[in-house]
Amino acid sequence: MTAPLRPPGAAREPRGTTVLLLLLLACLPYLIGLGEPPLWDANEPLYAEPPREALESGDWLAPSWNGKPWWVRPPLASWVTLPFYAVLGPTPFAERLPMALAALATILCVYELGRAAGGRRTGVMAALVLSATPRYWLFARQLAGDVYLVACLVGAFALALPALRDEARGRRRIFFAHALAGLGVLAKGPVILVLYAIPLVLTARLSRPRVPLRALRPLAGTLVVLAVAAPWFGYMWSRYGTEYLRVFFGWHHIRRAISEDVGGRPPWFYLVALLGDAQPWILLAPFAVLRRRRGGDRAAPTVLAWVGAAFPLVFFSIPLGKRNVYLLPLYPMLAAALAPFLLEIYDGLATTLSRCVAGTFAVVAEVASLLLVIGAFQVPGDISAGSRVYLVLALVTMGVAAAQCFRSAPGRAVVRLLVGTLLVAEIASALLLPILGRFMPVPQLARALVREARPEDAVIVYQSPIHSLMFYAERPTVVAHNEAELLAAIPEGGRAFVLGHEDAIAGLEKVPGLQRRTVASAPYFKFQFSWNVLGEGKSARELVLLEVTRATKAAGTK
Repeated sequence: MTAPLRPPGAAREPRGTTVLLLLLLACLPYLIGLGEPPLWDANEPLYAEPPREALESGDWLAPSWNGKPWWVRPPLASWVTLPFYAVLGPTPFAERLPMALAALATILCVYELGRAAGGRRTGVMAALVLSATPRYWLFARQLAGDVYLVACLVGAFALALPALRDEARGRRRIFFAHALAGLGVLAKGPVILVLYAIPLVLTARLSRPRVPLRALRPLAGTLVVLAVAAPWFGYMWSRYGTEYLRVFFGWHHIRRAISEDVGGRPPWFYLVALLGDAQPWILLAPFAVLRRRRGGDRAAPTVLAWVGAAFPLVFFSIPLGKRNVYLLPLYPMLAAALAPFLLEIYDGLATTLSRCVAGTFAVVAEVASLLLVIGAFQVPGDISAGSRVYLVLALVTMGVAAAQCFRSAPGRAVVRLLVGTLLVAEIASALLLPILGRFMPVPQLARALVREARPEDAVIVYQSPIHSLMFYAERPTVVAHNEAELLAAIPEGGRAFVLGHEDAIAGLEKVPGLQRRTVASAPYFKFQFSWNVLGEGKSARELVLLEVTRATKAAGTK
């Protein structure tokens, strides 16, 4: 019996086993090398330290940071991490593992969004695109709270889709979607409610067939969100009073939005940031928008993907306070939006656009290769030597990808090479992270501190945001920005251990009344594009641990 004919351009849906294997491939880069390198000092200790202190003190309802009440973030990241610390111990691996699982949950939810839009093939492509987004992969290894927020948000969207399609099962699932959004409030605050509610309403009004807003159960949803999120905020209010509300909502939300003092940037900041952070997929967006306008697809899954990708960009461009990580919710929805277009390229249904995409990626590949070569000569020798295999692999694969634009049918090869190259690059980067760990010596210096410091000695981080010291030394630290703050932290006749970069430590030689002894030092690597690629600064500096004794006034006078 002959198989039924398929319409031109239609492709057979993959089997369940194939889907499972491809989803496992998408998840693989997020599970490799989670224990290396040591904590990234910029943000990671802000999430790694509170659950360690909560495990030590038993106060899991209000985890502290540096021994003081922590009113900057809600507790979800700490609550999720606590059981992993209890079983595995407070280590970077235990802190990153639940974060990686949240990232994997997001990948699976993106698969569901894509599957609803175009079947299994579209779902798999969406999952692979998100997995092969380098910036998302990097954020998923170091910024816990935002990853949990995105997992809650995208999961809520996936649960809400049947309601947006006016399906019978949507009447039940929409309540679970609202509950997940309420859980997201405990990840980063009430901002998730805006990121969740407005795209849902816009999708309901813009999609065809249009869905009445009552299908979203707005009143019941509000009650569900309050039932999930309000009890913890009420507890904090009863424990700390209105001062908590003033600091959490007033400073960390309202003032961040309206004050230039907290990272003020112009409205177009994110448009520029996306050119670097959302590569290479952001280059496809104009082509995909053009193709979608011609097709006129206004089904709810398609509209939700595009609205969910565009709204964070618009919304976060309004406040003055801006950070690249705020756009993390954009990447999963962009992956779901681009997946159908990538499949059209893969299937050869958009020949002209395929050639445009192939040529664009060829140019990007060559520019990326050039930057890799330049960067290899700017970073420390051990990192450069250890990354040579990775560099050669990148150059070869990028060269092959560039050559595909000259083929007669480049679409399938370009999509395969692009996704495959990015996944291989992420896996290779994860395997090479131990090399970078050699230039992140805070754990080594913390061990020296633990050996020599007495319980009453002050521990000071001087002119450097090295918050991971308290995590590895398991004791509070004082941050001193200048000599006056340093002297205020050391009592007369007392002793302190001071950690700082070599330039800052050298300046302490001029401070009268201080006796200094170097306990340990090691090179410390900081990645910054202008330093490590353009060579505009020193990429590695010595990090010095100093023992400082402050003389009494009588001794100093004598």
